[in-house]
Amino acid sequence: MNHRSTGTSSGLRRISPYTPAPEHACPVGETSGTSLDDLLVQVAHGGRSAFSTLYDLTAPMLWGIARERAEPGTPVEDQLRAIYARIWKHAPSYRPGPHAIAWLVHEATALPGR
Repeated sequence: MNHRSTGTSSGLRRISPYTPAPEHACPVGETSGTSLDDLLVQVAHGGRSAFSTLYDLTAPMLWGIARERAEPGTPVEDQLRAIYARIWKHAPSYRPGPHAIAWLVHEATALPGR
């Protein structure tokens, strides 16, 4: 999966803090019409396209966690790959709701690391 840089030069999407999010989901963009919640449900059912989109939208955020948790000498890309492998494996345990980002961060930090 390739990371697509969108929104800003750092590759992060800008989300206005003044746009109210739907009560039932974590929005991934002001106009995308997709939520992390919806994507995780699709991934839980084997949705490869949803997984690719989830990666594209969340890799900038999870990159920082991967960088902080990677063992010295281990490429950050390897840690990030392990995080997404864990997300794919554990997606069926995801319970829909307004906590998709918290679930992703939990999965990312549950891996062994520093």
